[in-house]
Amino acid sequence: MIVGDAFRLSSPDANYYRDLFLFWPFFLFSIGAIAHFPIGATTAIERNFGIKLLVLAILSMALAKEKLVLLTGAIGFLALRCLLAFVLAKSDWRLLLGFGLCSIIAVSIAKIKRHRGLSYELPKRMMISDVVLGVTSRGGTMALFFWMRP
Repeated sequence: MIVGDAFRLSSPDANYYRDLFLFWPFFLFSIGAIAHFPIGATTAIERNFGIKLLVLAILSMALAKEKLVLLTGAIGFLALRCLLAFVLAKSDWRLLLGFGLCSIIAVSIAKIKRHRGLSYELPKRMMISDVVLGVTSRGGTMALFFWMRP
């Protein structure tokens, strides 16, 4: 591999990079909205913060080209986190239930999406540009999250 090849783009389609960039905002803002929404909120400030996060999660979902791919990726990641927490931290049955439900939903969506196809072609391998975009997206999302929090 020549050094210059590591920095070329893995996909010629801009929609792939838009969806890759929007994964972390959708995922993290959704988790924050669930945690700070009326059930988890103890004050009006936390409830308002949860509503802001929900609006940002909906906005990032609306900007994505392949909404089901974004949703499937987030649910699949959540399933893996539930399984990891069940195995490493506690043997709580709710974590195993969360893993089962998220896995069933993610696999069902993936099967439906496989038959319909994507509007862009997925790259065969990941390049440095994909990693840099993902890290930048996650870092920017975390910075915005901490800047907005009460």
